Amino acid sequence: MPIGEPGESDIVHRNLKWLRGLRWSEVDDNMVLRHRVGSGRRPIEVNLRTAPMVLEELELSVTRSPNGPIIICDTTGLPWSAAEFRRKWRLVAKKAGVPDNVTNRDSFPAGMIRGGPDRAKVSQTYTLKRIDYSLRMARRLSEDTR
Repeated sequence: MPIGEPGESDIVHRNLKWLRGLRWSEVDDNMVLRHRVGSGRRPIEVNLRTAPMVLEELELSVTRSPNGPIIICDTTGLPWSAAEFRRKWRLVAKKAGVPDNVTNRDSFPAGMIRGGPDRAKVSQTYTLKRIDYSLRMARRLSEDTR
């Protein structure tokens, strides 16, 4: 985020500051992640022990500063910039056969994810209202890109 945006951060690089990303301090001794997501900052709780692939990745993490970011860019040692994350996401998506018109923002809110090899449990309920909102936003985004 630009430095002028509301919110304080201990991670500043050039004219940007890092806000709202996952921090090690949000993972307790039982490997439960408690984090706030979205513009409404709604709380989610994820038992990472039910996500073996996530645990494998976390084990590879070299730096575990108590309040530091969990996910960092391997080339800068800092949290990912939005532009660099999008660029890398597209490279991986292309190799995985994801069509160019599908973007990372097309993902559903975390509480709606079910299935997959991890089957991590997310203790956030989702409602028809939230599903409808997600679909409306996806349609608006696709209309804006036409």
